[in-house]
Amino acid sequence: MIENLIKTLELASVEAIIVALPEATILEMTTALARSWNCQRSDIVGKPLLKAGAGAISARHLPQSEGSSTTQIEVSYSQVRGSVLKKTFQAQRWQDGESQYYILIGKGVDADSAISAQKNEKRLSLALRSGGYALWDYNYETGETYNSPEMYEIFGHKVGTQDLNFNSFNELIHPDDKDKT
Repeated sequence: MIENLIKTLELASVEAIIVALPEATILEMTTALARSWNCQRSDIVGKPLLKAGAGAISARHLPQSEGSSTTQIEVSYSQVRGSVLKKTFQAQRWQDGESQYYILIGKGVDADSAISAQKNEKRLSLALRSGGYALWDYNYETGETYNSPEMYEIFGHKVGTQDLNFNSFNELIHPDDKDKT
């Protein structure tokens, strides 16, 4: 059931977190929220949601507005580099059989934000191409390597092939340049 709920929230580009109760462990999050917080799922999912100020991911109930019956929760995420991001979510209790959850629903990504993000990505891609640069990222937890299309072009590989990864990268460097990488 949770998988279907997350799929629906993903399709709607909604920032959301599912918290298992009573232990308050973050069970799932949407890609929209991960993008907004500039983090990986593994930075959030499986971690405890602690009392405000008590950890990397913490929350506090906000006072209800007069005439509102909606519970609002502010979630704070302390990034590795030290900045703290805060978001307000609408909280809804949900029960699936014996299991209980809080579904924290934030804002959806509007069309203007999506277009702005696409424009920024195009600018970055143009800057990388113009400078003859490429982008790669290695996830130490999963072992996955991301390469921008420019990375494949620089090394003459077909975009998306698995032979360009963290482990094989040094084999592609010219022997005279290996001490510089």
